Amino acid sequence: MPNSLPHQRLSVCPQPLLGPLAVLMAACLATIHPAQAQQPVRPLPYHSRCLSGYVASGSYCLPAKSGNPRGALVKVGRVCPQGFTGWGNYCLGTPNNRREAMQKVGDTCPQGWSASQDYCMIPTDNKRRAVITRVGRGCPTGFTPWGDYCLGSPNQEQEAVLRVGRLCPPGWPRFGTYCLRTAK
Repeated sequence: MPNSLPHQRLSVCPQPLLGPLAVLMAACLATIHPAQAQQPVRPLPYHSRCLSGYVASGSYCLPAKSGNPRGALVKVGRVCPQGFTGWGNYCLGTPNNRREAMQKVGDTCPQGWSASQDYCMIPTDNKRRAVITRVGRGCPTGFTPWGDYCLGSPNQEQEAVLRVGRLCPPGWPRFGTYCLRTAK
């Protein structure tokens, strides 16, 4: 699979938001639902091209309805977490991976997650609640602030991603800075 080229840009954010905030925004897209056995398959921010199994739609790469997209997250730097393969600006979950990953914010990981370089990891059989990176002081409805993260209630029925630009992905209604939908 292709790897990130040095000339590729790692940002989908408007120019004033480049840098650490862009990484924070991308980190917000790595939310998890307890019932899933691998990295969740959900919209990702668009970074110059979409990975295999995803199609471009505005500021997002959406999981293709045809085919069998695998869960992925935006790559931090040049390294992907264990159980993931680099694919351009993304880390694609391997078929036998049984861990979920999200980009680490600051020095800590959400409750129950362990740090691994620039990522937070959790075995899928230990997953008990949804997690999303917190933006500002608030969390979406049904989530509680915990440091730099928002934790969903046990058996959370909502999943959330951070809004990229002004719009949410199709089927994800807008809730302030976040996009929410009922977990599938």
